[in-house]
Amino acid sequence: MKFYQLKIVRKGSKPPIWRRCLIPADITFDRLADIMKDILQFESSDQYEFEFFQKKVQFRKTAEGQEQSRFEVLSADAEINIWMENEEWFTFRINDPDRDLPQYRANIEKVIPNTEIGKEGNKTPLLWPMIIKCSEPEIDEFWTDPKEVNTRLGKNFLMSVKTAADDMELSREPKVKDYLAAFSREELENQAKELKISSEGLSEDELAQKIADEILTPETMKKKLLLVDDTQIRVFEDAMDRKCFTPTEEEWAALDWAGAAGYLVAYSDERAEVPQEVIKTYNQINTEEFQNLRTKIGWLLDCESFLGFVYAVAPVKLMHQIYSGRQGFEADMDEFLRVFNSIDEEANICIIKDDKMIYKAVLENNLYRDIERVQYGNDFYIPSTEEVLDYAVNGYPSREPAYYNIYQFMTEEMHKTKEEADYLLYIVYKEFSMNGMLSDIMDIFNKENVVFDSDEQMKKFTTLLVDANNHTRMLDFRGHTPEEKGHVAVPIPMKKTPVTAPKKIYPNDPCPCGSGKKYKKCCGRK
Repeated sequence: MKFYQLKIVRKGSKPPIWRRCLIPADITFDRLADIMKDILQFESSDQYEFEFFQKKVQFRKTAEGQEQSRFEVLSADAEINIWMENEEWFTFRINDPDRDLPQYRANIEKVIPNTEIGKEGNKTPLLWPMIIKCSEPEIDEFWTDPKEVNTRLGKNFLMSVKTAADDMELSREPKVKDYLAAFSREELENQAKELKISSEGLSEDELAQKIADEILTPETMKKKLLLVDDTQIRVFEDAMDRKCFTPTEEEWAALDWAGAAGYLVAYSDERAEVPQEVIKTYNQINTEEFQNLRTKIGWLLDCESFLGFVYAVAPVKLMHQIYSGRQGFEADMDEFLRVFNSIDEEANICIIKDDKMIYKAVLENNLYRDIERVQYGNDFYIPSTEEVLDYAVNGYPSREPAYYNIYQFMTEEMHKTKEEADYLLYIVYKEFSMNGMLSDIMDIFNKENVVFDSDEQMKKFTTLLVDANNHTRMLDFRGHTPEEKGHVAVPIPMKKTPVTAPKKIYPNDPCPCGSGKKYKKCCGRK
């Protein structure tokens, strides 16, 4: 049974008061709250909160009686696995207005695949949460003996967990061909076109069989999975171990690519399963060499996304410098080009031509040459690794204070959700990075039915926009900002513009960047 080792520290305690414990995987945040209640010896309460500050996300059981958050609030019914294996720490608190309860920082120290207890030669698998170490003194005015707590943890946890036989749903033994046969003719033909399979003269059933045969070859699966990021591959591997299961909302999002590819069968009752024939092929390609190359490709695609945002075209040597600047990804030019050429040509968003890496969206009519003429005389801005990842994940510079100020304004004063604010900031960045005008952004906001409460609110917003413009890494300046180039703008008066919730972009919608690709195949890739 897999466990996570946490070191839970009481905030503000000097010397630090802490407990190191083992938490079982495959549980929800709601279940984790019950475990934390026993470990930290709280009274039971639904007013708890798990906060992942770096991701600006909170998990709650209920919002009743709790203040609105500037973070995205998700259901505590979500499973903890993805978060425990991708984040370094979180805060746990009880929001009780009648009591001044301490808050805790939980450092996620490591993942333990199999945990056993007992003396050598007489060990048994650990099946419940457990405190394994405490700060000195082990007993303070708030906490009691950890041995008593462990007894309670074992009793409470095992009583609340069904036996494996009761909880396990048997495999429905899905077949890839049968799943594909449920696709529409148009969907099958689109998939056949991507795989370079002729659909002429084939019935839908025959076409589904041909596609299934192709995507189950090691070569095709490898080509597809080399484009899958670390989180997606982790969730996919977890799904292969779970037979028929009900994915959480986060898992559905991470498995979207697998469903589209035919590697995950989604049932009408909201359950899902990876077919055994898919697992068999994956086991053939799942080598250390494959995973290393997949990780390298993922980082290179992030670098290419940055190029698309701020350069459009750049020397291959520069992109090699940015790629090799990340710790663990140091590579000579030959290795860099090997990774680039390992990306499926149709899936790659860039090409290399005349010692330049060029974003494909600017190839038409040699648009990139016009861009180079405008950029002439400007040196290239060199980003940090963190900056490249920020652009790749968020689609705009979320770490830039000027943009974060707009995010706060939208969520706190305009009461937008995180999703809505991120979408609007994406619009702001794309317009400013392409040397767009403030009026252009306001016109777009008007079309998106974004409404200001007052002239004062709109005035404050336009001031924030001007500051964001001055700190936007622009295409014309090869990634430098107007402030860095001495082209600072100042706020100008604006007439009131009705500027309600933004339109959501769905995976199959045309990408807003204008590339002509579907959103999931372009800027929505991450």
